[in-house]
Amino acid sequence: MTGSYNGAPFNGIAQTSATTGRGGDDNKVRGNIRDSYNGGEFRGTSYGNTRTGRGGSANTITGDVTGSFNGGAANAVTYGNTTTGDGGSANYVDGKATNAFNGGAYDGITHGDLRTGNGGSGNEVDGANNSFNGGKYAGIVYGDVKSGDGGHDNVVNGNTKDSFNGGAFDGYVGGDVETGSGGSNNDVSGNVDNSFNGGGIDATEF
Repeated sequence: MTGSYNGAPFNGIAQTSATTGRGGDDNKVRGNIRDSYNGGEFRGTSYGNTRTGRGGSANTITGDVTGSFNGGAANAVTYGNTTTGDGGSANYVDGKATNAFNGGAYDGITHGDLRTGNGGSGNEVDGANNSFNGGKYAGIVYGDVKSGDGGHDNVVNGNTKDSFNGGAFDGYVGGDVETGSGGSNNDVSGNVDNSFNGGGIDATEF
């Protein structure tokens, strides 16, 4: 399965607020999935507040998961406040997760405050690679920034790499910056590599 059960994307100009849809819920899939169950992506300009959808929840997948169950990303110019979606929650994956269950990333210019999504919570997977991280931010923010925390209350029956990290910030900020915490209350049966770290900051105040 590729490119399915995603929230609808938005590519354009929103004169007021903009909200994209969430990934699909309560589905069963017997097979591998790729680029699916993600919150809707926002690309364009919003003159109001902007919110992207969360990743899908309460799904059962028998197979590997790649590029899926992520909160909606935003590559945009926004004049209000911006919030990206959390990674999906309460999913059972009988397979490995790669680039999945991350909070929505943001790349752009925000004239208000920015909050990126948390990594997914309450999921069970057989391995995690670059997954369950808080949403990353790169760009310019004129207000305050809070990047998402790594996922919590997940079970990983395998190795964990580059996962459960708080969202990092790379850019320029006019207000306060708070990066996300590493994930909490997770159960990992395997090796852990570069994971569960607090989000780093590489930023310039103006």
